Amino acid sequence: SFFKDKTVANFLKTWDGKYSFSVQGMTANEVDIKQIPCTITSMSFFDKLQNPENKIVYNSGNIRQQCEEQIDGIFVHDNLRK
Repeated sequence: SFFKDKTVANFLKTWDGKYSFSVQGMTANEVDIKQIPCTITSMSFFDKLQNPENKIVYNSGNIRQQCEEQIDGIFVHDNLRK
């Protein structure tokens, strides 16, 4: 299993729940998975990124950056993640 591999354990970072990610260095005893419904099967889904009203990317295709903020424990520093 991927998460029981020692090489993975030495590089995989986990969230401490408050401030940062860090390497734990331990292999997983158990892995919980959740199936995510996938109904989008067309690349046209990504067209909304180019829509100027959404202010996600510039005309050049570069993602618009913003001052970093934390939302539900996740650090957000661009308009794509917001």
